[in-house]
Amino acid sequence: MRRDIFFIIGILFFILSSRVYCSEELEKKERSDVITKVVAWGDEMCDQCNVPTGLTDAVSISAGWFHTIALTKDGKVVAWGNNDFGQCNIPSNLKDVVSISAGWHHTIALTKDGKVVAWGDNRANQCNVPSDLNNVVAIAAGKNHTVALKKDGKVVAWGDNKFGQCNVPQDLVDVVAISAGENHVVALKKDGKVVAWGDNKFGQCNIPKDLSDVIMISAGRAHVVALKKDGKVVVWGDNSSGQRNIPKDLSDVVAISAGGFHVVALKKDGKVVAWGNNYYGQCDVPKDLSDVIAIAAGGTHTVALMKVEKLEKK
Repeated sequence: MRRDIFFIIGILFFILSSRVYCSEELEKKERSDVITKVVAWGDEMCDQCNVPTGLTDAVSISAGWFHTIALTKDGKVVAWGNNDFGQCNIPSNLKDVVSISAGWHHTIALTKDGKVVAWGDNRANQCNVPSDLNNVVAIAAGKNHTVALKKDGKVVAWGDNKFGQCNVPQDLVDVVAISAGENHVVALKKDGKVVAWGDNKFGQCNIPKDLSDVIMISAGRAHVVALKKDGKVVVWGDNSSGQRNIPKDLSDVVAISAGGFHVVALKKDGKVVAWGNNYYGQCDVPKDLSDVIAIAAGGTHTVALMKVEKLEKK
């Protein structure tokens, strides 16, 4: 019964967690001398907001459907929340991780040698990493599919392909960032242009014709968020919960994350703004939240990484 409840809710609320990676990571040069704090709010049905006590060295975060993961400065992965498919069972030999992404019910990690490791739900083969895959620089976990970006700017995808989400355009090159939605994929090219493929029921793959100068992308369940170099945010696709209704006074944004039916933005001053579906309070940003350095929007919850203090160097 418990799993059935999760499945029913999941049909309504899904997120991709792989977000644009630079929005979820603490700059490497600061990792060794900063104490951080992970804060989460919204749906707590599966304890996805119950951050482990003692987690003070996280440098990256990612929010899945009903689970949350964090990357620590020593390259280890921590996970909590729903574990029905083993998505929180970190492989015992996993080390030297540099990037993470939480999908619907699976989790993926990128190690410093450019290899991808995946675990959790594998009913669509989303955890079957191609044996010849190497030189990976970025990863993204969707609903039941997984995407990887290689050093040469090429994209590789595997898993569920019912909507063509794994059919990477043959002429796609010069990609610098990727994000996976429920059944679609979004890629950012080095020229600031965006490309998308897969399910397009809500127009999530219909890139606005005048969109340019994009520096960050994030794919939600059926909507897409883009951040332009001028700090402005653009959203297209599903608007059933007002996720395209960007606050009129929103500016100076430095990071974005698309959730199941909500959007989260991080401003230059370290403040967080959220809008869209708020049934579980996922858009109720804690009033005392400040000095945020990374954000991640899950299916029905939101996660933020705060810089608490900087250690004095000896």
